Amino acid sequence: MRGSIRRQQSCPCTQPGGIAARLELICQQINGANARILSLRRELDLWDDPGLVRGIESRLATMQESLKGLNTQLEQLANERASADNMAVITLTGATSRGTLASWSLPGAPGGVTLEQLAGMSETDIATLLAAHPELTDKLLTAQTPEQTAAWWQSLTLDQQHALVLGGSTLIGALDGLPPAIRVAANRINAANQLPDLERRQLTADFNHLATVNTNFVDPHLVNYLRRVADGDVQLYLWRPEKGATIEMAGDPRTAKSVMFVVPGTNASISKFTSDNPMTGFANWQVERSVPPGSVLAFTVLTGPMPYLTPDPVDFWSNGPQNNAFATARAPEYAAFQKGLTASLPDLPTVS
Repeated sequence: MRGSIRRQQSCPCTQPGGIAARLELICQQINGANARILSLRRELDLWDDPGLVRGIESRLATMQESLKGLNTQLEQLANERASADNMAVITLTGATSRGTLASWSLPGAPGGVTLEQLAGMSETDIATLLAAHPELTDKLLTAQTPEQTAAWWQSLTLDQQHALVLGGSTLIGALDGLPPAIRVAANRINAANQLPDLERRQLTADFNHLATVNTNFVDPHLVNYLRRVADGDVQLYLWRPEKGATIEMAGDPRTAKSVMFVVPGTNASISKFTSDNPMTGFANWQVERSVPPGSVLAFTVLTGPMPYLTPDPVDFWSNGPQNNAFATARAPEYAAFQKGLTASLPDLPTVS
């Protein structure tokens, strides 16, 4: 028997390549050559006849030369990819690719920016602008009617829509008049963006002294909830916890024949969405049992803070259900939600 078999290094087929077709072909050829070389070496171990051995060794030498040529092609392709990447970096950092961000002075709030102007920016520009000026989100959310927003969105190219969802997810996830699936996609990005900080804070919290001030403490239910959102198991139509507002969607807008709104009352809070027994159960039950299947689209709607009764209210007289200020504040918010959904799904009847 001859020497031990040596396995050739596998081709990095899974590595990202901008020149995909040639990369795939070369990888297939390299893998085929490796397999043939391995087979020939096994044959060498089986035979001692000098004539057979010489023939196998000759074919093996030919295959090895072929493999060297393929590896050279792969190196050339890698160099070509590197050149393309360098060109892309140069192009992306050029003035023509920076959208219209340069026309806005970041030290001063660009109060005049519109949705149309935002749509002319790149994903990076949108994210940079909204991060530098978070007050723009609230302004743009009420800058036009839901009907105008729906028409504006339909006028955009697919690339513009993608840039807005990826770069402006906090805005798009709350903008009335947009298709529900678009808002759900944006809020899925929001959840994924928030998770790293929440998980870090959860890990560094002092669970032995939660009664004292502990800024790192994060409710594990909230972290698990946002993980489910990021994984696509929960559909968030609105996620603005800083406003006390959350709207969860159940069902598929593409198959729905009617829309149902579930509006929880006095004891509603965001924690009721994230708990082990969420108040979205009724809406989910209606969707799951809709006839025909998939015909109902349901929303559990919390547009802002409610009194939220506790076993021992800290200030029952100002925060109790008899305080109509809560209802007065929620009413226009709920009306805005309904108008936004009607603008995006005008042909579906609704019931609360």
